[in-house]
Amino acid sequence: MCDGSGRANTLARKVLCIDDNPDILQIEKAILEAAGYEVLLAISGELGISTAKDCGVDLVVVDSDMPLMSGTQVAQSLRDMRPKLPIIMVSGGYLPDEAALIIDSFVPKTEFVTTLVRQANRLTRRCKTCAFCNLPIQDEGMPSVSLKDGEEVHVECYSKMT
Repeated sequence: MCDGSGRANTLARKVLCIDDNPDILQIEKAILEAAGYEVLLAISGELGISTAKDCGVDLVVVDSDMPLMSGTQVAQSLRDMRPKLPIIMVSGGYLPDEAALIIDSFVPKTEFVTTLVRQANRLTRRCKTCAFCNLPIQDEGMPSVSLKDGEEVHVECYSKMT
């Protein structure tokens, strides 16, 4: 948790997940903790903004559709507070047009189990992950192929894609 100093208590990257659904928060927490992140949770946009301000997070994952304060409003407040803070928006539906100009990445809730860690790693530059299998790409060891969109895949995975 946050110690109030604005610094992480561990060397892990700190991710703040904001969602009005506690079940979704627990799923996001489990996925990100399994990947080595320290995870803070906020059940509302207001609490999320306060937590981001007090705890010096490295990345925010925010739901687009929440009561009282939408994910777009939360993202804009966070962007105003910390312009370079990476923000991933998740949604069970579509990405609001106005949010597309604010956030760094969009992950549909139907895909966040397979995509959330890859996007978190990309935005925190923690490590490269294979765009096909989502496993880490090591600097040494298994060779990788760079794709046109900047993503990388293991050579073995690339052969499965073609």
